[in-house]
Amino acid sequence: MWRSFLSEQRELFDGLDRWTGRLSDIPIPALILAEPADKVVPISTSHALCEQLPCARIELVNGGGHHLPRRLPGAVAARIGEFVDSLE
Repeated sequence: MWRSFLSEQRELFDGLDRWTGRLSDIPIPALILAEPADKVVPISTSHALCEQLPCARIELVNGGGHHLPRRLPGAVAARIGEFVDSLE
């Protein structure tokens, strides 16, 4: 499993420019949930992603660290539900 994870991470890193260069072409609504105190993905990275996706919005969720769905599943589910409802 560890080897699989490393291969995936290597591909993500090696192909990052290829993917980020196409973000502005994605016209689909997107919700970015971010923890301002995340030690793995800085909040500046989440904001940069939001700026590059034309139909994205960012919601900050405090207190969950890097693994929001695992640590705050109720808050994540509520935010996703609100987002989906706002699309109708």
